[in-house]
Amino acid sequence: MTRPADRVGPLWILALTLGVVAVFASWFGPLQILLPVQADRIGGPGGREALLGLVVGVGAAVALVANPVWGLLSDRCRAGLGTRMPVVYVGTAIGVAGQVVLLTADSGPATVTGWVLVQLGFNGPFAVLAALMADRVPEEQRGVVGSLFGVGQIVGVISGVVVAESVGGGATGYLVLAVLTPALLSAIVVANRAAPVVAPAHAVAGGGTGVEVGGTAPDALARPRVVLADFRPTRQYAWAWL
Repeated sequence: MTRPADRVGPLWILALTLGVVAVFASWFGPLQILLPVQADRIGGPGGREALLGLVVGVGAAVALVANPVWGLLSDRCRAGLGTRMPVVYVGTAIGVAGQVVLLTADSGPATVTGWVLVQLGFNGPFAVLAALMADRVPEEQRGVVGSLFGVGQIVGVISGVVVAESVGGGATGYLVLAVLTPALLSAIVVANRAAPVVAPAHAVAGGGTGVEVGGTAPDALARPRVVLADFRPTRQYAWAWL
């Protein structure tokens, strides 16, 4: 657990907020503008609604599962690259790959694949950003940091729409987001490494994600099958997830 003396500074809070902005811009720029335009271009008047519904629905189903799994993996990360940070690296790479697929997608299956990768990937850094508040923010700062976490979501939604609108709803919006998202997420990576702390006790116990985990795994991403085999949701977590 964080100690009262372990207050996080304004730059760390700003970095966390920018990370939230990046993730939500990458989700809602496409959801609000880019995907509907793309569905209209690919599906035409007779099929655009069905295509958009399929893309968004499959993506939401993937996100529903991806977020807690990424959280579990980040709880178990003890890599030299930084506690939880490997999930940010891998998730961001997957999400950016999805944006590149969407940039060039000219069919329904390609659009579904791209959006699934975006949802799968960026749920990784989002799970880490949420967990970092429990890891590093003392109780007396959690109200402020939590509120800015929420503000970051709103700013991200607006920013994503602005980016999409600024390029006329075209595929170039994916390219802009593919550059801006990792750039903004890099801020929390730098800030986190500049203020190292001992991994919190709940990371080993699974408290960050509401699941119980057993055994010892020095790096969750190196042994994912072992970690997933230890996945035992608590009753409270199961109700919250449902």
